[in-house]
Amino acid sequence: MFKNVFSIQEISKTINSLTSEGSSEEMYDNFCYVYEWREERGLAEVIVAACDTVRLYKKTHDLVEKLK
Repeated sequence: MFKNVFSIQEISKTINSLTSEGSSEEMYDNFCYVYEWREERGLAEVIVAACDTVRLYKKTHDLVEKLK
């Protein structure tokens, strides 16, 4: 789903620039885990907020698509 909106490189670069904990691949994996399972596992607040943002974007996108 994310690749359709943002490239993996863009997601990894953004997450990596927002937190210095771990590699960009690890941050991306953490992002996907939080997004899919909605469990924070003590991860950085920025990761959780990013997931919330993407969820809201997807919900908005889906609602717009229903209007077409």
